[in-house]
Amino acid sequence: MADIMNPVLAGYLRTFGASALRDPDLETADLFERLTAFCIIGSQDPDYQPSEDVIVSGGNDTGIDAIGLVVNGHLITRLDQLDDLARRDYQIDASFSFIQAKSSTRVGANDVGVFLDGVEISSRRSPSNLRTAT
Repeated sequence: MADIMNPVLAGYLRTFGASALRDPDLETADLFERLTAFCIIGSQDPDYQPSEDVIVSGGNDTGIDAIGLVVNGHLITRLDQLDDLARRDYQIDASFSFIQAKSSTRVGANDVGVFLDGVEISSRRSPSNLRTAT
């Protein structure tokens, strides 16, 4: 946690890693990505539990750390879940969350540009190519 300067944030990360993820030894950057995804997706789906299903960070992530598709208040991680909702519900309310977690005090224009390019590239892919839709 040494690279997180804010002691309050470092405390949240330690607590989140130990309790929600049950992995207090996760690298700080990975832990921060999961906390950020939990906060954003959890605000849309009250039943959301931290899950690797939304994490897409890595070598070829195009600046995106997590992607969430929430439909009618439920995180969708498989296409069959979407099919079930479509059959059951008359109206579909959907939102995508593209998440880039930064713990630094400054975000450069290049970081924003890479992230926006990643969102554009992800929106052009077929659903079977998105990790969250498989």
